[in-house]
Formats: sequence, structure tokens, C-alpha cells
Amino acid sequence: MTNTFRTLMKFNAVGALGITVQVGVLALLKTAIGFHYLAATAIAVETAVLHNFVWHERWTWFERTRSLRGGLNRLARFHLANGVLSILGNLALMWLFVARFGIGYFVANLLAIATCSSANFWASDRFVFRLERGNTSPMHRHQVMSGLLSAILLLPVHALYEDDNADRLIRSATESTYMLNLGNARSAARELQRKYPDHPAGFLIEAETYWWEAQEDPSNKNIENDYYHAQEIAEDKAERAVQAARYYKPELLAYLASAYASYARFQVTQKHAYLSALRAGLKAHDYAAHVYALDQNYYDIYVGLAAFNYFTGTLPPIIKPFAGLFGASGDKNLGVSQFQTAIEKARYSRTEARIVYYSALLSNKEYDAAFPILEKLISDYPDNFVLYDWAEEWFHEQKKDGTRYFEELYERQIKRAPLLAQYALLEKASVQLDRGLKAEAVQTIQRIRAIPSSDPRLSRKVEMLAKSSK
Repeated sequence: MTNTFRTLMKFNAVGALGITVQVGVLALLKTAIGFHYLAATAIAVETAVLHNFVWHERWTWFERTRSLRGGLNRLARFHLANGVLSILGNLALMWLFVARFGIGYFVANLLAIATCSSANFWASDRFVFRLERGNTSPMHRHQVMSGLLSAILLLPVHALYEDDNADRLIRSATESTYMLNLGNARSAARELQRKYPDHPAGFLIEAETYWWEAQEDPSNKNIENDYYHAQEIAEDKAERAVQAARYYKPELLAYLASAYASYARFQVTQKHAYLSALRAGLKAHDYAAHVYALDQNYYDIYVGLAAFNYFTGTLPPIIKPFAGLFGASGDKNLGVSQFQTAIEKARYSRTEARIVYYSALLSNKEYDAAFPILEKLISDYPDNFVLYDWAEEWFHEQKKDGTRYFEELYERQIKRAPLLAQYALLEKASVQLDRGLKAEAVQTIQRIRAIPSSDPRLSRKVEMLAKSSK
């Protein structure tokens, strides 16, 4: 069980008590005394806010607040974050549920509480009860003692990348992953796991292979479960390795950042779960910032820093103030510079930097700047047909005709790799259907079926397109 999960469980337990307090005060004021339901709601929420703050101060985040100093500042922040979110959120939702939808005030209040709960937790963890300078948790003291003990005993604390064998396996696994040769990638990743069972590298790389496989087959629950399992192991291995202080600390923290960033990406691309992705992304940024503070030349971490700065720096103006409450504020230009640094100087993440940079440009609708990056990826990794799907998305978002582009991809691949040629035609048929050209799409599907090479996933996608073309 991770520290964050334990804190969340405590937070929810306090929240359950707070609900009892809030509902009790609301019932007393509304039913027994006759207050207007909005006035009763505001007083009930404030009572619950004060109740919850005391519990969080003394129990949920006790390890951070035990010194007793700064209590008034935390109370002010708690009101600014949780209080504002709870009072304004509850009032707005109560008005919506009661006045607009006609829901009874008691049920409406429970729905409002549930809606505001997740935002309140992360505002508390990141803003209200954040670690102050000088605060040291038991884990931090353990890390310090482990480091001192290592120094006393003259034990080497080295980076895994300094091991030539490990470096070879990491490069082999990552390059195989980008080529979608996932069998070879997992073999190299599992060899890393056998040789270095206390390091997260092999486990995180294996998780990444499942992310790419999920891009090929997004509805497959088995792949999804395999990803979550591998990612959870990678996170656990990284946390334990940090505590053991056997390897170079910036490297381990960088793997922790990558683990949370990977989870955030999976939640967005596969689950469309943006709140959980935001939470994981913020945690990834915290670890990345820690790495940067320890070693500014650890260029692999620049990918995470760049993504954070770019995405938060390009948020719509109306959202930025709310994102700032969670620490999600950045600088787009700095993000671009960090992407370029990672692409030029990173040890293992140069390709990842290009992929994330492409995604960032696409999300910001900078299509002309994005496409050359994607074309270079397709050229460098000609067996990665997932990139064809990304190209189809590029054309789709702009309502452009990409049929000629995919026909050229087909012509390049038909002799070299017939299966890749089929995937190129698959995207061509998809573009044709998107443009309402059903007869042309049917002809393209017939061409796909006429090529002997195939695989089960391609066959399923072809059948789905064939149904759509009828």
C-alpha cells in the first residue's frame, strides 16, 4: 500500500465523519430551526471544514504537521482551498440539483459532497499540508541514515546506466518497444529484472510494452490488467530502491517520475480518466523537479519537466487559476526548450521526448509543427504501425484528405513488410470513410484482404471498417 493510498484512506475516513457533521448541522438548521437551505448549507459546510481540518492536522497528515508551527497558515490555506471548493462547490451544486433538477435537499447535499471530495483531497495534499522546508518525514530520515551508513561503510552507490550490460539491455528493450517488437522488448526487460531485481528499470520497461500493445488493441482488458500489474511493481520497486539507497538517487527518482507519468498517459489515452491522470501527472512532476534539483544534467528527466511546463502553460485562461491551486502552472516556452534539450542530450529518452512533444503540439493544435516530428518517427521506426493511426488522427482533426499519404506509405511497405502495407491501407480506408467515400473505402478494404499477410488484430479492424462502410 503506497503512502498516497494510505493518506487517501485516512482522508476518506475523516470525510465520512465530516459528512455526518455536515448533514447533521444541515438537518438541524433547515428542518428544526427553519433556515433557508442555501444558508443552512453554508453554515453546515463551514462546520464540517473546521471539523475536518482538526482531524487532518492531527491524524491524516500528522507526519507533516507534528511540529505545530504554521497551524494558522495551514488553516487559512485549508479555507482557501477546501473551504472555497466545498462552500462554492456545494452551493452551486445544491442550487443545480435542487432548483434545476428538483432533487430533495438531503440527497442533493450527498451528491454535492461526493462531487467535491476528490478535488478537496488533492488540494489538501498538494497545497494545504504540503511539506515545508525543515520538515522531515520518517522515510526522509531513513533515506538520510541509509546514505550516511553507505558513506561510512564505503558502499558504492552507482547508477544502473554505468553498468554496460544493463545499459545494453535498456537500449535493446526500449528500441524493440518503439519498433513494436514487443516479444524481444519483454525478453530484454525480464532479463533486466532477473539481473537487477531491486531496480525498477526492467519492470517499468515491461509496463511500457503493454502501453504500446494497448494502442494496438485498446479494448483488450487483459492487456490493461497486465499494464496495471507491471506498472504497480515498477512503482513499488522504485520506492523500495530509494529507501535502500543502493543506486544513484536521481536515477531512482527519475524512474518513479516515469512510472507516474506512464500511469497518467495510460489513464488519458486508454481510460479517458482525466482526474486520476492529473493526480499522477502532478506526482510525476514532483519527482522530476526533485531530480532536477539534485542533478540538472540528468537529461532524461527533462521530458517530464517539459510536458508539465508545456501542457500547463497552454491551459485556457479560464482554467489556469483553478489548475494553479493544484500546483499545475508552467511556462510553454520553457517546456519547448526542455523538449529540445531532451531530444538532443537524453540518455534513453530522446525518442520519448519526440513522442511527447508531438502529443503536446497536437493537443495545442500546432499541426504544422507537429507533423514533421511524426514523419521522422515513422521513418525511424518503420515497423511501428501505431504511428500510422497517429497520422490518421492528424488528418482527421484538420478534416484533411490523407488518402495520398497512406497510399505512399503502402507503396513503401508492400515489398518490405506486407503487414505494414495492410495497416497503411487500413488507415487509408478509415480516412475515406471519414470523408464519406464509402465506395472507395470498400475498394481499399478489398485490397487489404487480397494481401496474404495478416494478423488477428488487423483482421478485426478490417471487419469493423467493412461494417461501417455498408
